[in-house]
Amino acid sequence: MGLGGGFASAAPEVQTWPTDAAGAHGGSAAAAVSGWYATSETAGDRVEIRDVRGDLQREITRAEILPLLNWMTLDGSGDGPTALAWSRSGRSLFIAVHDDENGPGGGGGSDAVLRYDTATDQLGVFALVDLGDVTAEHIHPALLHHAGRLYLGGDPGEIEVHRAERNDTSSFAPLATVDLGAPVRGLAADRALGLLYAATDTGLWRSPLSAVPPVFEAVGPVVDARAIAHTGHFGGFATTGLYVLDQGGAR
Repeated sequence: MGLGGGFASAAPEVQTWPTDAAGAHGGSAAAAVSGWYATSETAGDRVEIRDVRGDLQREITRAEILPLLNWMTLDGSGDGPTALAWSRSGRSLFIAVHDDENGPGGGGGSDAVLRYDTATDQLGVFALVDLGDVTAEHIHPALLHHAGRLYLGGDPGEIEVHRAERNDTSSFAPLATVDLGAPVRGLAADRALGLLYAATDTGLWRSPLSAVPPVFEAVGPVVDARAIAHTGHFGGFATTGLYVLDQGGAR
């Protein structure tokens, strides 16, 4: 979808990036500057981090995740690391982990976002969150990091905005929360124009990135989106716009 609101389709240029951590409920993310990328899968509850050449740099395993989230029961189901987001530099990798068990205190915050610091090799709990029911097939939450803020969207339809500056290791409460009224499936940023995009089960929305909380307006007739990405994140594109993955394919 172009920024002007019109739709265009083209045959994609396919390039294979190696990974051993890709499954029905996995996530993927790429750092805009460093060239690192990460993939996750829930059957084994693990995350792979690879460099631009595809060489494995780090693997985060279930054995590392469970001591941090000891109320969770992670197994071969769809629970586990379901969404990923990098900071632009590639220093911080944020990992959304979902489980149906109650969190600390037996109430909300049963899910969590972990932060892995590539500079110090430290993995820790960044925030306790509620991602809703994201274990169904093809359903996963959405994460986006931009300019010291982490955006998180899930099944309840809410988008949380957390402070996530370079040296922030945790967030006890979001800076803001906004409800789009339908499960959030994708988040993307147009850095050049300063826009935040959110895809839900019912439509596509955008807000100025400067607005906290985000002030969304509906754009485009996109429905049933499962992920979105902006060309500006990767660079090297003559035409800027959004990639939208929906149940019928990609466009």
